[in-house]
Amino acid sequence: MIRSAQFFWGKLFMMLLMVSSLRVDAQERVPIGSQSGINLFYQLSKIEESDKRDRYKLVVTAENVNPHDVYYTIAMKKQPDGQFRLNSYDNFALAEVYAKNATGLMGVLNDAAKITGEQTKAVTKTNEVLFKLAKGQVLTGEVRFAVKPGQKPELVSKFNRPVKKIEEYDMTASGEPLTGSWISNCGNVSMTLKPGKNDKGQDVIYQTVNGRQNVWLMISENVFEKPGDKQATVTFNRTGNIYTYTNLDGVVCIWSKK
Repeated sequence: MIRSAQFFWGKLFMMLLMVSSLRVDAQERVPIGSQSGINLFYQLSKIEESDKRDRYKLVVTAENVNPHDVYYTIAMKKQPDGQFRLNSYDNFALAEVYAKNATGLMGVLNDAAKITGEQTKAVTKTNEVLFKLAKGQVLTGEVRFAVKPGQKPELVSKFNRPVKKIEEYDMTASGEPLTGSWISNCGNVSMTLKPGKNDKGQDVIYQTVNGRQNVWLMISENVFEKPGDKQATVTFNRTGNIYTYTNLDGVVCIWSKK
């Protein structure tokens, strides 16, 4: 009985010692890369030891420390039906962190912690979809991988593409970044704008001012007018990310996003 108890407590002690030794390898958040106000950090924890391999858990965080939202693009591919769409098997990640000495069938190709922004509905003139990292946003990626017994993971970070302000993209007059609250410099009138399509599939802008909705129909590239009303037009300026309202009386107003 005494020997059984001693065996039990001895085995329990060894198990706790093993768990404790694994936790010792857990690290604090460590910086590993930075680009254009996007800072990368990682935390690494050993989760398994064996004669064949050591397994680790890698958690990567990315912080947008810019005073504004930033965006990056993923190119759409032309499909057999003639439409441009994203391919689901493409890599949408802005950044990745991986162990270059990872083992396994796929190696580092499948063992990267990836940081992917929020896909928007905005599309550039060159058929690229915008992905967004909001001001102050923190994104997380995680992966588990193995290395040979006794090896330390050799971590590498990389950014796959640059980030920019929305104003730096040549955009079509549609999409999520253009949706929201706007203000006119004519009387400081506030409004909401929402690009979309009408029931005929035509590009329109839904404008709401003081609870009243106006619909502006695209008549040419980035130029809109109210159906049946040619007294005024609204033109979207892709470079400045503004709308310019003009009417036949010579009134010119600039709509800027709040």
